[in-house]
Amino acid sequence: MKVTAPNELELKFDRLADRWRAETAHLSRLDSVYLNFDYQQIIGMGDVALPFIFKALSDKSERWFWALKAITGHEPHKGAEGVSMEEMRTAWLTWGSEHGLL
Repeated sequence: MKVTAPNELELKFDRLADRWRAETAHLSRLDSVYLNFDYQQIIGMGDVALPFIFKALSDKSERWFWALKAITGHEPHKGAEGVSMEEMRTAWLTWGSEHGLL
């Protein structure tokens, strides 16, 4: 198995994601979670952040859905009523796999 060192973009993502998690873990208001500066910086990374987001999402359920929608313009669970966080996670992981991002 080939092991590669993380590149600069992955290190940047990890740093931003770690800070975002630390700053928002106690928050229940989604607008505060999604408007966090570090989360917005991840969105600003654009498509290059997608593999890192999908890896994070596959490791555990986190609130990456807004960033994924903002970057991709897609919402794989659109129109579904009362979708749980786990159902959204599954829908996004399926979408990511179908698009070669996992």
